[in-house]
Amino acid sequence: NSLRALCKPDARLISVAANTSGQHNYRNYSLNEFIESAQQSALVSFFEKETGRTLEQFGNIAQVMSAYESREQVNGPVVSSGINSIQLVYENNRWWVVNILWDSASPDNPIPAKYKKK
Repeated sequence: NSLRALCKPDARLISVAANTSGQHNYRNYSLNEFIESAQQSALVSFFEKETGRTLEQFGNIAQVMSAYESREQVNGPVVSSGINSIQLVYENNRWWVVNILWDSASPDNPIPAKYKKK
């Protein structure tokens, strides 16, 4: 699994994204829980493309704010967008994901210009 190769074994994946009725729900997954959940919803195709980012680093830690667009087909219409907040740690000569926290964009929660590619 490519996600497992990127993450520390105790990584957390946390969603505050909007559900179909527009309410933001907080869901906190372990890496294994997230992978199991994604496998259960594998009937729906999912393609995510980064549309911009900011990066801050101090020593062996980094914070990436990565704006995204999601589609159900490679070149299909955008079905959602938002920002992933990704925390990383540098260990054993490489960067590891320790947390991913994301929220979806909406008319009331638009993606700020500083997170869009220039």
